[in-house]
Amino acid sequence: MYYSAKNSSEKVIHTDLCPHRKEILSKNLIMFKTSEEAYQKGYRLCKKCNILAGLYKKEFSQILTFCRSNPIMCNVDDKFLYIYTPHSSWRIVPVSTTETTRIYHRNTQVRGENEAIPGSHHQKVHYKSIVEYLDYIVGHEYYRLMHPITDCVEKPDNTPPKGSKRYKKNERKAKNKARNSAARHVIDLINSLYN
Repeated sequence: MYYSAKNSSEKVIHTDLCPHRKEILSKNLIMFKTSEEAYQKGYRLCKKCNILAGLYKKEFSQILTFCRSNPIMCNVDDKFLYIYTPHSSWRIVPVSTTETTRIYHRNTQVRGENEAIPGSHHQKVHYKSIVEYLDYIVGHEYYRLMHPITDCVEKPDNTPPKGSKRYKKNERKAKNKARNSAARHVIDLINSLYN
C-alpha cells in the first residue's frame, strides 16, 4: 500500500515504513494499492521510499562506465530510471512493496495498452542491480538488431464495400480463378490416369 495526504500539493506517496507516512493525519490519508495506480494519477514516490534512487546513487560510477562503453543514456527522477538506446527506450520502476524493481520496454512494433505504463510492455526479468538491467538491455537490443520483426505491421484492409463495382469485379475474378483451378485439377487427374 502507498499513502499520501489529501492536501499535498507535491503529490508524494509513501510506503508503510516511511517516517513521513506517520506524520499524515488519518482524516487526510489517501491510499493506493500499487505505485502504478498512483503514478497514473500524477503522484511520485518520496525520496526515502524510492529504492531506485538509492540503487542509482550506489551504482553511479558503474552505470557511468557502462553507458560510456555502450550506446546507452540514463536519467533518473522521482518515478523512473529512463534508459535510451538508438532503437528504443526503457523504464525501470521501483516496486517498494516487494523491495524490487520492474523494467518496461517501449518500441515501435509492440504497444502495451493494458500495462501500468501505457505504450510499454513489462519484461519478465528481475535483477538486483541497475548494471544488470543495462547489460540485459544491450543483449536485447543486439538480439533485435540481428532478428528484426518484419511481420508485425498489419496490412490495411483494401476490401471494397459490398455492392460496389470494384466488389463485383473482385467477386467475378475470384469465381473465374476458382473455376480455372478446378479445371486444371481435373485435367491433372486425367493426365495422371494415362501416365
